[in-house]
Parts: sequence; C-alpha cells; structure tokens
Amino acid sequence: MVTRLRKAAPPPSVPPMPEPSPRPRQNRPRGERPAPRRRRWGAGVLCAVAVLLVLGALGAVAMKLDLSRYLRLQSVLVEGAAATSEDEVLALADLRPGQSLLGIDRAAVARRIEEDPRVEHAEVLLDWPSRVVLRLHERTPVALVTGFGLIDSNGALWQMDRRSAHLDLPVVSGLERFPAEAHGRHLGEAAHLLGEVVRTLPALAVSQLDLTEDGPVLYFEDGPGPVLMGYQRYARKLELLGKVLALHPEVARHPMDLRWQSRVLVSGLAGERGQT
Repeated sequence: MVTRLRKAAPPPSVPPMPEPSPRPRQNRPRGERPAPRRRRWGAGVLCAVAVLLVLGALGAVAMKLDLSRYLRLQSVLVEGAAATSEDEVLALADLRPGQSLLGIDRAAVARRIEEDPRVEHAEVLLDWPSRVVLRLHERTPVALVTGFGLIDSNGALWQMDRRSAHLDLPVVSGLERFPAEAHGRHLGEAAHLLGEVVRTLPALAVSQLDLTEDGPVLYFEDGPGPVLMGYQRYARKLELLGKVLALHPEVARHPMDLRWQSRVLVSGLAGERGQT
C-alpha cells in the first residue's frame, strides 16, 4: 500500500520585528570625550589579590610556628655595662632561657632596661639562632652632687655607680637648700654651667659649684674664687672672665662677681674695682 505524503502546509507568517528606535543623542560640548566604559574584571582582580594575601599570611604563620621550635634563647650578652652590673641588666631585661626569639618584644625589653637612671639608651639585638645582645649606652657623669649622687651633662641624677671610686669630678653643693620639686631645674643649671666652663675656659678646672639663691657660685682649682655667676648667659660671662684674667693676671685668685653681663667686679684688692 502506497501512502501518499501530504504536502506540508506553509508555516504561519511571522510579523516582522520592529526596528529598534535609535538612542537619543546626548548633547555634549564640542571637544569633550565620552566617558570610558567601566571594566568588569576589576572585582575579580581584587578577589584574587585578597586570596593571595590570605594564603601568604597563613604561610607566614605556619613558618613562624615551625621556626619557633628551633629559635630558642640560650644565652644573653651584655655590652657597655660600666656603671651598671650584668646581673642588674639581666634582671631588668627579664628574658627567660628557652623562650622563642620570635616572641621577644625588643622595644619593651629596651624600655625596661632604660628604667635604670644610669642607662641613657639601650639596644636589643637578636643574634640568630639562640642569643640576644643587650647593648647599653650609659650616662657620662660630669659632677658629684653632695648627698645625692652623680649628674650627667643634662642634669639627670642617679645614685649608685660602680665607677665612682675612679672618678675625679667637680662637686656640686647646696642642692638641699631648695625644695625637691626644684632640684631638676637647679641641677640642669649646674650641668649647663659646667659644660660652658669646659668649652669657654678649658685651662681652668672647676673644683666646686655651690648652688645659692643668687645663682651658682664657681670655685676653680688654680684660679679665681668664689665667682658669683648669677643666672643665664653663662657663655658671655665666662668669655668676659677669660678676657679679664688675660689682661690682669694679678686678680686671678680674687673673688669676683659676674652677675652683670658687661662687668666683672673684683674684690679683695686695695680697693674694689670693676673691669668691663
């Protein structure tokens, strides 16, 4: 039996799609460039960077945990200890044998050591794999304060010093005349004046500096004394004293008053006189 194939019916007609309406043209000033299109891959780059940072941090933590088993403290070396003792420095540093070098807070250790007034500055160095170096910069004493201790060039005061027996320093007296809250100011004045004497009159050695209400008073080993200095402008006054001693060596061992900036009063002669 032969089956005849029927002729397929034509497909239904599809109405034509309307043409898209043209976009309205934006009026831009002549010469202005259109805004650039935003790139869509910026978020992906940020995600990739974040993943890498997280992986790097995890790797660093894992490495630190692994290395901390081997980098253990076994010895401590103290350098520059003259006024202090090694035992005193180690007690302040508070380092424990066997602790990880990676866990040592060097700044905190240095601050603990600098609590000692004899230590001006401390450095904490890690000497891998098992040693710590404590490097001290101690204060240099410039005078002995009667009943109180030693001072440096800034007037900082401390008491115990292992170098005391070998020091030949000027003596500062009279600090007990002032209240405790004024000690720092008067010690700063004394240290500053002693420094100016060394700079201006290096040939004259100070044996004593007495602190008074009218200002410091100097006593020289082989020179004039007492010398009343008053307050402030020490360099100018000492330069004037040097000129007077050079022009009139006969007054070298007489008391003098330098409380005036442009005049030196010399007493103890046949008649008291002033030199300008």
